[in-house]
Amino acid sequence: MGDVLPYLIVAGVLAVLMVFLGWVASLARRRGAMGTALRAAMADRRARSRRGPAGS
Repeated sequence: MGDVLPYLIVAGVLAVLMVFLGWVASLARRRGAMGTALRAAMADRRARSRRGPAGS
């Protein structure tokens, strides 16, 4: 059992890492639409500021 323990620890650490990365990926997918909308709004605002004031 003593010689198998390091392999079990490595497997456990990898399993925890996979769960963490899966959680981060699901969080990014859930917030993806909101992030896309925010980027589009900021791009529109930048384009309007380059055109100048509305009356010119």
